Amino acid sequence: MGFKLYGILGLILIAMAGSGYAAFSHLQSELVITQSNLIRESIARASAEQRLATLEQHQGKLEEVGALLHKELEATRVAQDKALAVFAGHDLGRLMLAKPALITTRLKEASVKLWTDVEKTSMASLIETPQ
Repeated sequence: MGFKLYGILGLILIAMAGSGYAAFSHLQSELVITQSNLIRESIARASAEQRLATLEQHQGKLEEVGALLHKELEATRVAQDKALAVFAGHDLGRLMLAKPALITTRLKEASVKLWTDVEKTSMASLIETPQ
């Protein structure tokens, strides 16, 4: 009877050791999977942080360019207001009827100057535009 009891206890002990080993193996494989997921997530986080820093840099540059464009727009508006004030004080229709050659020559010269300035400005903005 003593041997039977020891035999049964031995079988129970072997079964418990086997199930403990199976549980340990399962936990170890889960640990490896969790570590792999943690590494993958830390790499993804570092990449996201790097992209965020890049976006913040670009945001700053865009704000600088926007401020510069706003200043240029204001300067253009001031120049436009001055030009309109000059033209408002003159009756160009009456002058054209009185001296057509004078007006035609000045309009041609002003048109050439205007297009030259537009070309220079366009080329300068193309050269200065950051890629």
